[in-house]
Amino acid sequence: MFAESPHRASRGDGAEDFSFFAEKVPGLYIALAGRSPLIRADQAPGHRTPESAIDDSGLGVGGRAITAMALHYMTTSAAAVSATP
Repeated sequence: MFAESPHRASRGDGAEDFSFFAEKVPGLYIALAGRSPLIRADQAPGHRTPESAIDDSGLGVGGRAITAMALHYMTTSAAAVSATP
């Protein structure tokens, strides 16, 4: 879709409580960004500011990626095979 996407983003705070959950159960943190590909990262306004604008053109790609990961996990995980109450 975009020449540089998907790509590995630099580490940041993200969900600061995620690491606490991941200490107890296996976890994966994935971020779906909403910056327009027409705006350079260093020119983009910050989150939660009046100037920020979300470009939702990447939601389809992100949704398909998250769905594919969930389906893969459900079909290959031992937890999915032995999911009995």
